[in-house]
Amino acid sequence: VSTQSTGHEDLEILKKKLLSNGFPLFLIEKCISVVLDRFYSVSKGGVEDKNDKDNILLVLPYLGHISYSTKRRLTKLLAKFYPTVTLKVVFTRGFRLSNMFDYKD
Repeated sequence: VSTQSTGHEDLEILKKKLLSNGFPLFLIEKCISVVLDRFYSVSKGGVEDKNDKDNILLVLPYLGHISYSTKRRLTKLLAKFYPTVTLKVVFTRGFRLSNMFDYKD
């Protein structure tokens, strides 16, 4: 079981190892503070859960390069006007002429 003092000792050991491997002290301390801030804000319920976003799946036929530009424009518009929604666009193979004929050996 890890206590707060044990956690502090573990962080000091990690800091020493990273310093001995050439990492700058300011970078190590910045990363540690980001992780600790995130940990303590999550435990207090202060961080918004990323799963709160609504997911929308949009299936469109693939029409070449216009498909990707349409996907990009839709994603930007949705992010601008509905920031709580995540859009996922999936392209399907469009209609093919071969679908009109029976398969022959």
